[in-house]
Amino acid sequence: GRLSRCFHHDKAQALPRETPSDVAPVPKAAAAPVLRVAGLNKTYASHGHALRAVKDVSLDLRPGETLGLVGESGSGKTTFARLLLGLVPP
Repeated sequence: GRLSRCFHHDKAQALPRETPSDVAPVPKAAAAPVLRVAGLNKTYASHGHALRAVKDVSLDLRPGETLGLVGESGSGKTTFARLLLGLVPP
């Protein structure tokens, strides 16, 4: 397996853990998506073998929504972003 080590700043413990009660919840977006991705795939050839970097990703991102992309090193995050920006062909 892999070992990991997390750095925790001393001041982080003093930060509030809950959302203040005076903050209004964000309503569910009913608007049309500003970004729609359906069935996105990317495969690279590596030493005569196919390496699938992105497999069947689909999502809708509506106005006011935020997308966070989290994953291990080599899991396809950068490739996904490059595909969205049109920097690499699907």
